[in-house]
Amino acid sequence: MSVSQPAQGSCVVSLSGDLDIESSIEFSAKIDALTATGPVHVIVELSGVRFIDSSGLNSLVVGARETEHRGGSFVVAAPSQYVARVFELVRIGESLDIVGSVDEALALSTAASEQVDS
Repeated sequence: MSVSQPAQGSCVVSLSGDLDIESSIEFSAKIDALTATGPVHVIVELSGVRFIDSSGLNSLVVGARETEHRGGSFVVAAPSQYVARVFELVRIGESLDIVGSVDEALALSTAASEQVDS
């Protein structure tokens, strides 16, 4: 897992490998730490994730809910083909904002920041 800050108030959390019961604990702790100090726009980049289970799905939904509750936004970007198929099967798009690339997610974060500022 790596975290970058490509723009003020935005963080990209890039995951790779498996998002399962073991790694979802670390992921959830990272999201909690990133959003603890106030509103932040979180982008979770999943292009390198090759496996996701129900605990991984749950960590994404809970992370989104907590981030939004704290005044931020949460966007899933660039899911791998496998992850995109799982998302489709469980209809997680009804609960999460999912876009095809980090650039699209950054554009959404910028738009959300501008709405807050106005």
